[in-house]
Amino acid sequence: MKRILNRYNLLVVLVIIIFAAVSFFAGGIVGFGKGFEAKSFYDGVDSYYTIMILRAVREGKDDQAISALETKLNGQIFNCGFFAESPHSIFNLNRWSESYQKATESIKTLMQEVAKYRKEYPFSFPHTEVQKIIDNTLEKYSVINNET
Repeated sequence: MKRILNRYNLLVVLVIIIFAAVSFFAGGIVGFGKGFEAKSFYDGVDSYYTIMILRAVREGKDDQAISALETKLNGQIFNCGFFAESPHSIFNLNRWSESYQKATESIKTLMQEVAKYRKEYPFSFPHTEVQKIIDNTLEKYSVINNET
């Protein structure tokens, strides 16, 4: 009888397992770093945008400030709708946790308030495709809001 798992085969399997584990770990580190860089960039841009709005308010240009905030809100609604539809990694173990489920429910509650606000104060985006995503996102949370 031939042995299926001789020392050489065992060594190859072990090297593959170690390589996969190291690759998975390294990918997590790189992914975390990229996310951190993106967050830092977003915060910088957001700070600049906030300064523009504050200056407009201080200079009495309320319409400009409101328009900027409404545009910013539409961007946030777009991101919520766009990324909610994108595929999520099955390797993100956090998404299986109870705290993630609670956070998801909290986001739904917050987005219901956003949908109510946008219904009360409509503000359209100049790009049709972007506006479709915004409208679909608001409709999704408006339906949830009407059911409760």
